[in-house]
Amino acid sequence: MTDLATPEAALQQAQKSIQSGDFRTASKIAADILAQQPQHRDALYMAAVCARYENRNDDAFTCLAELKAASPDYGRAWQEEGHLRRKLGDNQGAMTAFERATRYNPSLIASWKAQAELLAASGNTGAANNAIAQAQRLQALPRELLAVTNHIHEGRIFRAEEIARAFLQRHPTHVEGMRLLADIGSRLGVQEDADFLLESAVELDPDNIQLRLDYIQVLRKRQKFAAALEQANFLMARDPDNPVFQSHYAIESMQAGDYETALEYFDRVLTVLPDDPATLVSRGHALKTYGRTEEAIASYRRATEVAPGHGDAWLVCLPKSGPLFELVPASDMELRHGQESQA
Repeated sequence: MTDLATPEAALQQAQKSIQSGDFRTASKIAADILAQQPQHRDALYMAAVCARYENRNDDAFTCLAELKAASPDYGRAWQEEGHLRRKLGDNQGAMTAFERATRYNPSLIASWKAQAELLAASGNTGAANNAIAQAQRLQALPRELLAVTNHIHEGRIFRAEEIARAFLQRHPTHVEGMRLLADIGSRLGVQEDADFLLESAVELDPDNIQLRLDYIQVLRKRQKFAAALEQANFLMARDPDNPVFQSHYAIESMQAGDYETALEYFDRVLTVLPDDPATLVSRGHALKTYGRTEEAIASYRRATEVAPGHGDAWLVCLPKSGPLFELVPASDMELRHGQESQA
């Protein structure tokens, strides 16, 4: 019988059962927990895994639907969907699922490897090499730091901090450990500590691109716009055609008040990634502040068309009549404010 008073201990037992191939026992444990806690994230995940291995594919999809409804940004749910769709021959659906898995939790090595295999099979060698490089980077990490990455992206931020601090006490100049602790600090709002850690890490490893990207974000949060632009300039000098670097350079130029440069580089990014919603929204902000309202509206509206779920392109407003709240595009909000100001 499952000890429902301690579902975590029961799930550890289920994990051992899965590792030994006893999916029936693991499935029973997950079902017992779900009978008492229908939205228990780990139990739903375990039930989906068992259903896939037992070839109960419809049950697996049902569990995953419930899991994603309860925890839409849970990377392992998307990874499991990728495994299931790949098993059923839906390689495109699998690729989409694995991409989302690594977006929500970049520590998922299996998802990076699966992407590499699917991309290689489709002839996209460059992207496949990038994916396998990510997997190899993660595999080379000390196990403590891989655990930290996983805890961060599964919402266990204080456990991640505990492990990261203990690791850095033993390895005080490990730059990835410093970067991860800075990430934790930034998420907890301790931007000054994150700034110090990243500045120190960049001095230790000046060619580490991810350090500088993280450093730009923290400098921006601290409103140190000139310093953020300096970091963006460093990246642009390294690879001026990189759309990621161009995007950061455009954003930091905008923060520094150089809207012409910002718009030039947003347009360069959109030439390569024409429907990137984040760039469309950032471009809209620059156009709006620069006084080019109609173009800003068009940029916001395009962002809502290509990515309806992209929150920054939408605003909640309180209309004069009708329902208490309604969700409207940022572009319509601009129009509405304009109409009210003329009334």
